[in-house]
Amino acid sequence: MTFAIEDSLKKLQVDYVDLLLIHWPSTSDDVTYKAVEFLEELRHKEYCKFIGASNFNVTLLKKSLTLAPLVCNQIEYHPYLAQHKMLEFLQENQLFLTAYCPLAQGAILQDPLIKDIARSHDRQANQIVLRWFLQQESVAVIPKASKETHRISNFDVWNFELHPDEISAISELDKQKRLIDPTWSVDWAK
Repeated sequence: MTFAIEDSLKKLQVDYVDLLLIHWPSTSDDVTYKAVEFLEELRHKEYCKFIGASNFNVTLLKKSLTLAPLVCNQIEYHPYLAQHKMLEFLQENQLFLTAYCPLAQGAILQDPLIKDIARSHDRQANQIVLRWFLQQESVAVIPKASKETHRISNFDVWNFELHPDEISAISELDKQKRLIDPTWSVDWAK
């Protein structure tokens, strides 16, 4: 396993990466915790500066934090899928949430509320949603953008702010609509 990391660093032509994540926990908690311990070994070897998790529930994170100093949990998070319990846990433990699938695979861009707020700010719908993320404490967001015009639009979110009532209204769009939920995923309620 260490060879794979060394090979990847060589291919990237770097001595280390900033952040290394476990992408999905194993269906076996023991294997997951061994992987967390292995990430900690890699951090000690200075192959990475920071380590984190992806798709861990609160229970897995609690135990993992006793094994290694994780800095984040990358999870599906968008206005249609509130992650209140997870966000609260991460904030209480000085970790950040990295939101993947932040535009709900494009569905949120058609929401009437998002469209109305976009018109009132003379912005695009994606910019409103991304700004909603950026105005939250301890949240980072990684939107997918295959077209250059989308990437440019996604970066043009720093020169305006949403009003508190707009942030609240967007937060109330929660439908607990999970889009990424493979058969091997964790029990999200734990």
